[in-house]
Amino acid sequence: MLSPKFWEIYRKEGLMRTILRGKPYKPTHEKGGYSEEVVRLVGSDEFGNRYYEDFTHSNKNTRRWVEYADYNKWFMTPKKIAPAWHGWLHYTYDDPPRKDNFVEPYFRPHKTVVFKTDHPTQAYKNPGHLQNTARAENEEIARSRKYQAWEPPVGGEERHGKKIVVRRTDPLGQVIEELD
Repeated sequence: MLSPKFWEIYRKEGLMRTILRGKPYKPTHEKGGYSEEVVRLVGSDEFGNRYYEDFTHSNKNTRRWVEYADYNKWFMTPKKIAPAWHGWLHYTYDDPPRKDNFVEPYFRPHKTVVFKTDHPTQAYKNPGHLQNTARAENEEIARSRKYQAWEPPVGGEERHGKKIVVRRTDPLGQVIEELD
Protein backbone atom coordinates (compact mmCIF):
# COMPACT_ATOMS: atom_id res chain seq x y z
CA MET A 1 0.00 0.00 0.00
CA LEU A 2 1.26 3.47 -0.82
CA SER A 3 2.00 5.94 1.95
CA PRO A 4 -0.07 9.07 2.67
CA LYS A 5 2.96 11.18 1.73
CA PHE A 6 2.95 9.59 -1.75
CA TRP A 7 -0.71 10.51 -2.26
CA GLU A 8 -0.12 14.03 -0.98
CA ILE A 9 2.71 14.55 -3.49
CA TYR A 10 0.65 12.81 -6.19
CA ARG A 11 -2.25 15.24 -5.73
CA LYS A 12 0.11 18.21 -5.71
CA GLU A 13 2.52 17.33 -8.55
CA GLY A 14 1.01 14.49 -10.58
CA LEU A 15 1.99 10.87 -11.16
CA MET A 16 5.18 11.23 -13.23
CA ARG A 17 6.75 13.88 -10.99
CA THR A 18 5.92 11.73 -7.94
CA ILE A 19 7.44 8.56 -9.37
CA LEU A 20 10.55 10.27 -10.77
CA ARG A 21 11.14 12.52 -7.75
CA GLY A 22 14.80 12.50 -6.76
CA LYS A 23 15.84 9.96 -9.38
CA PRO A 24 18.68 10.94 -11.69
CA TYR A 25 18.24 10.62 -15.44
CA LYS A 26 20.96 8.34 -16.84
CA PRO A 27 20.80 7.99 -20.61
CA THR A 28 23.15 5.02 -20.92
CA HIS A 29 22.88 1.75 -22.79
CA GLU A 30 22.53 -0.35 -19.63
CA LYS A 31 19.99 1.93 -17.88
CA GLY A 32 17.72 3.77 -20.24
CA GLY A 33 15.94 6.72 -18.66
CA TYR A 34 15.56 7.25 -14.93
CA SER A 35 17.34 4.96 -12.49
CA GLU A 36 15.70 3.21 -9.55
CA GLU A 37 17.89 4.55 -6.75
CA VAL A 38 16.87 7.73 -4.98
CA VAL A 39 19.65 10.25 -4.38
CA ARG A 40 20.16 12.73 -1.57
CA LEU A 41 18.03 15.86 -1.49
CA VAL A 42 20.41 18.66 -0.52
CA GLY A 43 17.82 21.39 -0.05
CA SER A 44 15.28 23.68 -1.62
CA ASP A 45 15.13 27.41 -2.26
CA GLU A 46 12.50 30.08 -1.75
CA PHE A 47 10.92 29.34 -5.14
CA GLY A 48 10.32 25.67 -4.31
CA ASN A 49 13.10 24.27 -6.53
CA ARG A 50 14.72 21.09 -5.15
CA TYR A 51 18.47 20.50 -5.42
CA TYR A 52 20.01 17.02 -5.53
CA GLU A 53 23.51 15.56 -5.40
CA ASP A 54 24.57 12.08 -6.52
CA PHE A 55 28.02 10.87 -5.41
CA THR A 56 27.71 7.53 -7.23
CA HIS A 57 27.63 9.16 -10.65
CA SER A 58 30.80 8.60 -12.69
CA ASN A 59 30.93 12.06 -14.27
CA LYS A 60 31.86 14.73 -11.71
CA ASN A 61 30.22 17.56 -13.67
CA THR A 62 26.73 16.04 -13.63
CA ARG A 63 26.48 15.12 -9.95
CA ARG A 64 24.34 18.11 -9.00
CA TRP A 65 21.05 19.09 -10.55
CA VAL A 66 17.83 20.96 -9.87
CA GLU A 67 14.17 20.01 -10.21
CA TYR A 68 12.17 23.15 -10.92
CA ALA A 69 9.02 23.82 -8.93
CA ASP A 70 7.04 25.11 -11.91
CA TYR A 71 8.09 22.38 -14.31
CA ASN A 72 7.40 23.22 -17.92
CA LYS A 73 9.56 21.61 -20.57
CA TRP A 74 9.42 24.69 -22.79
CA PHE A 75 10.71 27.19 -20.25
CA MET A 76 13.36 25.51 -18.09
CA THR A 77 15.75 28.41 -17.77
CA PRO A 78 18.55 29.09 -15.28
CA LYS A 79 16.84 32.40 -14.47
CA LYS A 80 14.54 30.45 -12.13
CA ILE A 81 17.43 29.43 -9.85
CA ALA A 82 18.09 31.49 -6.71
CA PRO A 83 21.51 33.21 -6.64
CA ALA A 84 22.53 31.42 -3.44
CA TRP A 85 22.05 28.02 -5.06
CA HIS A 86 23.60 29.04 -8.38
CA GLY A 87 27.13 28.91 -6.96
CA TRP A 88 26.58 25.49 -5.38
CA LEU A 89 25.05 24.10 -8.57
CA HIS A 90 28.05 25.25 -10.64
CA TYR A 91 30.67 23.99 -8.14
CA THR A 92 31.77 27.47 -7.07
CA TYR A 93 31.56 26.30 -3.46
CA ASP A 94 30.93 22.89 -1.95
CA ASP A 95 28.60 23.62 0.95
CA PRO A 96 24.95 24.20 0.11
CA PRO A 97 23.67 27.63 1.15
CA ARG A 98 22.30 27.89 4.69
CA LYS A 99 21.65 30.81 7.00
CA ASP A 100 25.01 30.42 8.76
CA ASN A 101 27.26 30.10 5.69
CA PHE A 102 25.61 32.48 3.24
CA VAL A 103 25.41 36.24 3.67
CA GLU A 104 22.03 37.67 2.77
CA PRO A 105 22.29 40.36 0.10
CA TYR A 106 21.62 43.90 1.25
CA PHE A 107 19.73 44.77 -1.92
CA ARG A 108 16.29 43.66 -3.11
CA PRO A 109 15.56 39.91 -3.31
CA HIS A 110 15.98 37.98 -6.54
CA LYS A 111 12.93 38.03 -8.79
CA THR A 112 12.51 35.61 -11.65
CA VAL A 113 11.74 36.89 -15.11
CA VAL A 114 8.04 36.69 -15.95
CA PHE A 115 7.37 35.41 -19.44
CA LYS A 116 4.15 36.30 -21.22
CA THR A 117 3.52 32.60 -21.87
CA ASP A 118 4.09 31.63 -18.21
CA HIS A 119 1.72 34.18 -16.71
CA PRO A 120 -0.51 35.77 -19.37
CA THR A 121 -2.41 37.76 -16.73
CA GLN A 122 0.76 39.68 -15.80
CA ALA A 123 1.74 40.52 -19.37
CA TYR A 124 1.52 44.15 -20.51
CA LYS A 125 -1.78 45.16 -22.05
CA ASN A 126 -2.32 48.56 -23.62
CA PRO A 127 -4.91 50.89 -22.03
CA GLY A 128 -7.73 49.95 -24.43
CA HIS A 129 -7.21 46.18 -24.27
CA LEU A 130 -10.24 44.10 -23.27
CA GLN A 131 -8.32 42.22 -20.55
CA ASN A 132 -6.75 45.30 -18.99
CA THR A 133 -7.97 45.73 -15.40
CA ALA A 134 -7.79 49.54 -15.58
CA ARG A 135 -9.84 49.66 -18.78
CA ALA A 136 -12.89 51.30 -17.15
CA GLU A 137 -10.74 54.13 -15.79
CA ASN A 138 -9.13 54.63 -19.18
CA GLU A 139 -12.53 54.75 -20.88
CA GLU A 140 -13.72 57.42 -18.44
CA ILE A 141 -10.65 59.52 -19.21
CA ALA A 142 -11.22 59.04 -22.94
CA ARG A 143 -14.89 60.04 -22.66
CA SER A 144 -13.99 63.23 -20.82
CA ARG A 145 -11.64 64.23 -23.65
CA LYS A 146 -14.29 63.92 -26.37
CA TYR A 147 -14.51 66.51 -29.13
CA GLN A 148 -16.63 69.52 -28.27
CA ALA A 149 -18.42 70.86 -31.35
CA TRP A 150 -18.04 74.54 -32.21
CA GLU A 151 -21.20 76.58 -31.82
CA PRO A 152 -21.50 79.78 -33.82
CA PRO A 153 -22.12 82.95 -31.86
CA VAL A 154 -25.77 83.80 -31.43
CA GLY A 155 -26.78 87.43 -31.54
CA GLY A 156 -27.60 90.36 -33.78
CA GLU A 157 -24.79 89.96 -36.30
CA GLU A 158 -25.20 91.64 -39.61
CA ARG A 159 -25.66 88.99 -42.29
CA HIS A 160 -25.50 88.96 -46.02
CA GLY A 161 -27.46 85.81 -46.89
CA LYS A 162 -25.97 83.02 -44.80
CA LYS A 163 -22.64 84.77 -44.36
CA ILE A 164 -21.73 87.05 -41.47
CA VAL A 165 -20.44 90.50 -42.33
CA VAL A 166 -17.20 91.23 -40.47
CA ARG A 167 -15.94 94.79 -40.18
CA ARG A 168 -12.25 95.31 -39.57
CA THR A 169 -10.03 98.30 -39.52
CA ASP A 170 -6.72 98.29 -41.32
CA PRO A 171 -3.58 100.03 -39.97
CA LEU A 172 -4.52 103.24 -41.81
CA GLY A 173 -7.88 103.39 -39.98
CA GLN A 174 -10.13 102.50 -42.92
CA VAL A 175 -13.04 100.09 -42.27
CA ILE A 176 -13.02 96.93 -44.39
CA GLU A 177 -16.10 94.72 -44.70
CA GLU A 178 -15.58 91.01 -45.29
CA LEU A 179 -17.95 88.11 -45.58
CA ASP A 180 -17.05 85.29 -43.26
